[in-house]
Amino acid sequence: GIGVVYQPQWLTGFSMSVDYYRIKNNGSVASPSFAYVLSQCYAGVQAYCSQVARLPPTGGATLGNLDSITTGAQNQASTTAQGVDYELSYRAPVSTIVPSLNGDLALRVVATNVLNRITDSGIPGPTQILDAAGVGSSPRWGVNMSATYSLDPVRVTWTGRFISRGRAQSTLLQCTSSCPSVSGFQTVDNNQIPSYFLHNLSVTYRFYQDGTDNAEAFFNIDNLFDRAPPVAPNQVAGATYGLATNAALFDTLGRRFRAGIRFKM
Repeated sequence: GIGVVYQPQWLTGFSMSVDYYRIKNNGSVASPSFAYVLSQCYAGVQAYCSQVARLPPTGGATLGNLDSITTGAQNQASTTAQGVDYELSYRAPVSTIVPSLNGDLALRVVATNVLNRITDSGIPGPTQILDAAGVGSSPRWGVNMSATYSLDPVRVTWTGRFISRGRAQSTLLQCTSSCPSVSGFQTVDNNQIPSYFLHNLSVTYRFYQDGTDNAEAFFNIDNLFDRAPPVAPNQVAGATYGLATNAALFDTLGRRFRAGIRFKM
């Protein structure tokens, strides 16, 4: 990794940092999903077919019916992650921007750009090497930002979170007609997860201050515009369980209000 920090003298209160990273892990361990094991066996990758058990033709069962799929930690040839992290901040009196206004302004942006996240399973086949950048829980861009205006004893803060659009799974081909035939890849009509932008708002009023002792009341609105999470299916087909979205990335509760008092005595 390598990074640089820039704090210009011509803009007091501004700071920017850029950090590049590349991490390669040889001999890594991963656990493929049940759907992935089954799709790879169906595509003819024999190493995965040994993990699929089928019913014998007894007890009225039809020969070949699926009985079970076994998965677990497996040795992988290598995994490689590469990306860039950014952070920008600016803090200054509002009067430096608008001379007639009082108070202080603080701005901050933290962003991560995932360039690639490659897994080499070491098992020959069309899906031996996959790039998970922009897939599922690894969006290409994740941005957190905030803006705070302070005028004692009031402080107002807006925060935002942006997730770039991506794909549901890396082994799906999106098409509606004239679909290509690629071994190991299933065709679907929609493999896209739309982008997402979440807004939060917080207002704080400090009503007591005595040295290091203080007390303040706050009122927060989470998910200010009641933004619904995008559909992000967690299974290729036949999903009958769990949320049809990624709760680790997206808000699943909707708009909500919180109020209270914080104090240090």
